[in-house]
Amino acid sequence: NIPKKAHVFDWKKGSLGQMDQVKLEPLAGAHIQFLAAYPYDPGKPVISVSQPQVKGGETIEFKLSMSGVPADEIGIFSYHTRLISPSGEWIDVIPWSAQGAGGKATIRLRVAMNDPVGAWTLEVKEVTTRRDVNATFNKL
Repeated sequence: NIPKKAHVFDWKKGSLGQMDQVKLEPLAGAHIQFLAAYPYDPGKPVISVSQPQVKGGETIEFKLSMSGVPADEIGIFSYHTRLISPSGEWIDVIPWSAQGAGGKATIRLRVAMNDPVGAWTLEVKEVTTRRDVNATFNKL
């Protein structure tokens, strides 16, 4: 039982809704069940991009947050991140994860002179809620 109603998320299933009791499933060997409970709905991830267009040699900054997290929250939220090139390839140049108190985290990317021109996409998924968002920028 949870002391009072909370917004509950299952790592594999996503949102379980608002509840004060959680039924745990029997687990098979080598399996886990990861649950997160919040006194509020943390909302969806939000990405603020420092500039929509960049040139080679410039640094772009992505500020991550959660839309429903109160301003005074100090709990840590974690994000899974992927950078996708204009051709659709995953480019392994940024951390695969970012964490921050109150859901606030920052990712910086220095764009290389020889990076392909076009629309790049940052894919972000908050780990406990499984909610995701994408942001794009254009390399000129």
